[in-house]
Amino acid sequence: MDHEIVVSPDRSHIVLRIIGPTGRNRMGQVFEAHRLGVQLNIRCFLVDLRRAVNLESPEDDHAMAHVDFPNTPLVDRTARVCCVVSPDDHSHDLLLAAFRESGSNIERFESIEEAEAYLRAGR
Repeated sequence: MDHEIVVSPDRSHIVLRIIGPTGRNRMGQVFEAHRLGVQLNIRCFLVDLRRAVNLESPEDDHAMAHVDFPNTPLVDRTARVCCVVSPDDHSHDLLLAAFRESGSNIERFESIEEAEAYLRAGR
């Protein structure tokens, strides 16, 4: 399995775990997580990228944040999103910067526990 989408035990957020190479090829999984959030009225998301590496070009990262997301009605642009990455993995940094630049409320964490606490604090 290369991804998993679950609701946190306390129903405070949706968890999307991605394993393997990631980029625009994973947009369907992101949209699926947002669709579940809409159904359950959950507006916080934890994206676990600790076992994923972003292989996209800077141009594709920018397009994902500035074109793909804004043009998809399923995506809650005001959602709180935490991406959890491995401490030595900076492959997602440009993508996260592009999302912040586009107005998304997205943060980078290296700890699941810290990301969950951040999401719960904003409820």
